Amino acid sequence: SKPIFFQWLKNGHVLNEDDEIKIESSEDVSLFTIKHVKLNDAGNYTCVAKNAIGADSSTVVLTVKVPLRWTKEPQDTAVKLEERLQIECDAFGVPKPKIKWFSKEGEIIGDKLRFDKISVSDKGSFVCVAENGFDQPLKKAINIYVNTVFVIFDSSSTAEVNRDAPRIVPISHRSVESGSDIRLFCGVEKGSQPLYFEWRKDEIPLTISSYPNNFKISDKTELSLLHINNAKIENEGNYTCSVKNDVGSDSVTVLLTVKMAPKWIKEPKDITVTMGESVSIECDAIASPKPTIYWRHLNTNENTKSKVLKINAVKESNSGKYECVVSNKHGDLLKKTISVTVSVPAKFEEKYALIHAKSGESAKLSCNAIGDKPLAVTWIKESKLDKRGGENYEIFDHVTEHGLNSELVIRSVKREDEYLYKCLAENEYGSDEKTVKLVVI
Repeated sequence: SKPIFFQWLKNGHVLNEDDEIKIESSEDVSLFTIKHVKLNDAGNYTCVAKNAIGADSSTVVLTVKVPLRWTKEPQDTAVKLEERLQIECDAFGVPKPKIKWFSKEGEIIGDKLRFDKISVSDKGSFVCVAENGFDQPLKKAINIYVNTVFVIFDSSSTAEVNRDAPRIVPISHRSVESGSDIRLFCGVEKGSQPLYFEWRKDEIPLTISSYPNNFKISDKTELSLLHINNAKIENEGNYTCSVKNDVGSDSVTVLLTVKMAPKWIKEPKDITVTMGESVSIECDAIASPKPTIYWRHLNTNENTKSKVLKINAVKESNSGKYECVVSNKHGDLLKKTISVTVSVPAKFEEKYALIHAKSGESAKLSCNAIGDKPLAVTWIKESKLDKRGGENYEIFDHVTEHGLNSELVIRSVKREDEYLYKCLAENEYGSDEKTVKLVVI
């Protein structure tokens, strides 16, 4: 949160601007410049940022390297036969350079070029190389002339202004929470002005017309700042900063990961399904890193690794509690337990029955229906029979574990009672019919 106050320290001591140090701070960036770097400028530099909530700091080690330069630059030399000869070659730099001589055949002679007694075969070209593993090596080729006449070659040099290709300070990979602000700094540790910066996301250039509304790019003389406001998952990717000048170029790529707390896209809910039907229950969520979604039947502890729980030809055993689990490498993120209720429509497992009864005796006709309650059974003989009974019959209903058993009792069977009776079972999920034939003997 702003305002942010910056402070610079070297080896733990506060630094202030002077003739050699320049400090430029804006609302969210502080640029520290040493105008003419010297060896004693080497050390640990710390940038401290503070606001009303807290403080943070970052430390960088500055190593001062002195460019290689000749202190004893070798020159072409003419020498007489059988004379002694030693040609000086030396250079200065930080780190300290190593000196090597090479013959015209490319063989390493050593760090000194010395002849105890010159012969004609010693004439030719030799190369002195000074290198320290950091700077461009210094190389100087010379010729040794073997003659009876001593000739001095006067070599002249042309002064050149050294210009450096840019080199970017390494950037660490970043991981941020969704909704937070992120700043990617791309600064150079060396490089001659002017410098030209460019940002790319997943190899696609970011321009004013192409980058999202929550992006902002600010270029300064020696750094470029990519500011992403309210980071989203779609902002994840590889960001490459490139810088170039008339001497060369450099680039660095940083992986930005946006972590997002899990959020339901499709939250599952309790469901009731009719037995025998098929059902699909969807469960979906978004999170970063990308989550894995699976279902668990809590009654059986069986797992289904899918966003969609599919049950074909639902049975009563499919009822119960199901849990949708959203997880990633950080563990379980979201859980939702739902109830799957299997509704059973009214049904007769036996569709037909034949009953024999003697005239004058009683007869019992039975219809055993299964299904969810409330369940009703109606007897029909030409028309519906009254549940309260009649002149010669009674109806008795008994609730069972799985439904209802209804009995039609005829007290004294007559010839006219011989008939094809029907019983109709009904509940809110369906109906079924059974036929019972009574034969009077």
